[in-house]
Amino acid sequence: MAIKAKKVNNFLRWYEDTTDETVRVDAPLWQAFDFNEDTLSTDFWALADNTTGGVDSTGSISVALGGIVRLTTGDEDDDDIQMASEIIYNTGKRCAAEARIRINDVSGCALFFGLTDAKSEAANLIAITLSTATTAISTATDAVGVVWDPDGSTSNLYFCSVNTSGDATKVTYTPSTAFTDAAWHTYRVEVDGNNTPTYYADGSYVGTGSTAVCSTGADLCVYVGVINREATGNTVDIDYIKTWQAR
Repeated sequence: MAIKAKKVNNFLRWYEDTTDETVRVDAPLWQAFDFNEDTLSTDFWALADNTTGGVDSTGSISVALGGIVRLTTGDEDDDDIQMASEIIYNTGKRCAAEARIRINDVSGCALFFGLTDAKSEAANLIAITLSTATTAISTATDAVGVVWDPDGSTSNLYFCSVNTSGDATKVTYTPSTAFTDAAWHTYRVEVDGNNTPTYYADGSYVGTGSTAVCSTGADLCVYVGVINREATGNTVDIDYIKTWQAR
C-alpha cells in the first residue's frame, strides 16, 4: 500500500494505490465524512423518509469498525429514505463526490448516489431510478451519479445524468464479480468545468458521460437515495463520503 497523487480537473488528488480510495484532495472546499461520531450530524446531513405505511424509514450511525451510516427503509413497497448535504456544490466549480457503499439485499432495493438539485424527492421517488436497463426515470431536474435498480437490471449498474434538456447518455458498469448482497463498492463522480462527468467504480475508470450533464452553474447537494423494490424493509450502509470543489 502506498499513497500517491495525480492531478484531476486541476486539483491534486491523493489516493491509496491499491484501492484508489481518495485520501485527500487539494481543493478549496474539501470534506470527508467517516461517520465515527455518536449520531449522524444534522449540521451537515438531512434525512427524509417517505413511508406508505408500516415501519418508518431511518438513518443512523452504526457501531462498526471505522464507523458507518445505516439507511433503513420502511417495510412497504416503494418506501424510501434519502440522505443529503446542504445544496453547496456547483457544476461550474468542478464538484466531485466519492462514497463506499454496500446494499445488503441487492434484489430488494434501488440506490442512487451522486449529486442532485434537491435534498429530497416526493413520496415513493428518489433522484434517478431505472424502469429497464435502457430507460432511466429522472425525478431530479439536474443530477449525476450511479444507479442500481433491480427493476431495470440484475447485473449492471448505470452511471446516469439528467439536465433540463432530458436524460444524458447512460454509462454501464458491470462489476468484475457478480453484484452480491452486502458487498462493498466504491463510486466516484467528477464533473469538470464544462459540465462533463467522469465516472469511477471500485478503483477503475468506467467512462465519461455526455457534456452538459447538468444545467450550467447548477447548484447541487451530495445525495444518497434508497427505495424498496419489495414489501420488506431494506438496509444500505455507507462507510464514507468525500466531496470537493473549487471556491
